[in-house]
Amino acid sequence: MKMKKRIPESPKGREKLFKEVLSLSQKGETDIFFELGRRLMDEYAPRMYEYAPRDFHLAYAKMPFNYVEMGEKFWATTRKKLYKLFCDRASKAPKTWVKELMGSDLRNVWIALLGEVTGTCDVTLAIAIPIGALLLKKGILAFCSRPPRTET
Repeated sequence: MKMKKRIPESPKGREKLFKEVLSLSQKGETDIFFELGRRLMDEYAPRMYEYAPRDFHLAYAKMPFNYVEMGEKFWATTRKKLYKLFCDRASKAPKTWVKELMGSDLRNVWIALLGEVTGTCDVTLAIAIPIGALLLKKGILAFCSRPPRTET
C-alpha cells in the first residue's frame, strides 16, 4: 500500500488520519514497532526489486524479517531528528512552537506534528503514522524529558 507524503486537506481526511494515529497509539509499543517495520518493508522493498539481480528475488522471498527489530532501529535513528525538531535539549522540554501548538485542538496538534515528521524525516504518511503513534503513546513532555544519547 503506497501512501502519499501530503497531509490531507479535507476535514474528513484529517479526521481519518488522526483516528489511525490514535488507534495505533492505544496498542502496545511492540505492536507499534511491528507496524512501523512492516510499513517500512511495504514502502521500500519494492524499490529493491527494481535494481536487484534476478537471483535476488527468489532469495528475498524466502527471507524472514523481524519487523519489530526493524521498527525499533528506525525509531532509534528517527528519534534523534525528532528530538532536535520538537525539544529543547537544555531545558528538556518541548520547544516554544510545540507548546503553543499544544494549546489548540488535539487533532490539529497531531496533524501538524505528522506534517513535520514527513518533512523532516523524509518519510511517507504510512511511516509517519506509527511514529506519531509512538509520540502520542509516550507523550511529548515525557519524550522531551529524555534526550537521546549523542555520539561522541
